[in-house]
Amino acid sequence: MGLFQCNIYSEELDKNTAFYVSLPKPESEELQYDREKKYQVLYLLHGGGDDYTKWIRRVSIERMTRKYKIAVVAPDASLSYYEDIDGVGNYCRYIGKELPQIVQSYFQISEKREDHFIAGLSMGGFGAFKAALNYPEQFCAAASFSGAMDIIQCSQQPDNNKEVMSYDLTKVKNSDSDLIYVIKNLIKTGTQIPALYQSCGTEDSLHPMNEDFRKKIETLPETLNYTYEEWEGVHDWDFWEESLRHSLDWFGFKKDYVRGVKEWR
Repeated sequence: MGLFQCNIYSEELDKNTAFYVSLPKPESEELQYDREKKYQVLYLLHGGGDDYTKWIRRVSIERMTRKYKIAVVAPDASLSYYEDIDGVGNYCRYIGKELPQIVQSYFQISEKREDHFIAGLSMGGFGAFKAALNYPEQFCAAASFSGAMDIIQCSQQPDNNKEVMSYDLTKVKNSDSDLIYVIKNLIKTGTQIPALYQSCGTEDSLHPMNEDFRKKIETLPETLNYTYEEWEGVHDWDFWEESLRHSLDWFGFKKDYVRGVKEWR
């Protein structure tokens, strides 16, 4: 197993940033040096108030990479809500486009859409769906755990950090941050929509927001590859770790290496 901390300069963020990459240990020395061996990859997004270290510190990511033979990438997004914000940084474009290119340039990661997955909790749950739906050519599936699915509603909660919501929320409706609007446009254009997994605890304060999102999905004119699960739980790491385990099985990883010479960009 390898756990790599990467420090880079991002053009989209216009600053230095960091991320972790966790790789499984190859079963043999021969596989370890096989440059045609690629990994499926899961991008894990943190929640508000956390950073790129939180998933690695709270969940046994190393065991999961070994079990599923996947690479896990945990990037940092500050308190951005994974938005593209003038003067702050293009966090959605960074996660959805720039970061995958950077990761593939340094690690043995498959370049195929079918091998790219993304998931996140709370703020990162919204971010995972937003990145996947705005970059459907990059990700085949996304998972949201206790997701902050409506950032306008989140901004109106009295205990929310107003600095996070300092940008103009009137621009959210019918934009690339309006997830249902994005899905409807993908349906209209006939674009292949990533598979979506959503979970939320029944005692979570964000449960009504997640149920509302599920109901909107169910009213769409086209059936999506979409799964919603809920069980007893609150907004905490016990629920998020269990949700991650559910989603890893739901994603249907190959549990094997991806073969083929990489096309360098």
